[in-house]
Amino acid sequence: MEARKLAFEILMAIKTEGAYSNNALNETFKNNELSSQDKGLVTEIVYGTLTNYNQLIYWLEPFFQGRIKEWIQILLAMTLYQTK
Repeated sequence: MEARKLAFEILMAIKTEGAYSNNALNETFKNNELSSQDKGLVTEIVYGTLTNYNQLIYWLEPFFQGRIKEWIQILLAMTLYQTK
């Protein structure tokens, strides 16, 4: 499975289900064959997005019209983090 999709799924589990980031990452790496580069990318996206989440959402808020579904917010925050 592609690294970015796995990162998104981990972020969804963390933000919507209360999963712990380290456990979610370890479980994902155990259940998916990933190269060391892909593991690094997933880890960077997950921890970077979580660390900067409030700031990323703050930057995105002017573009939101009304209530935005949480999965969209997470996807946009993750995407914005990668462009940063």
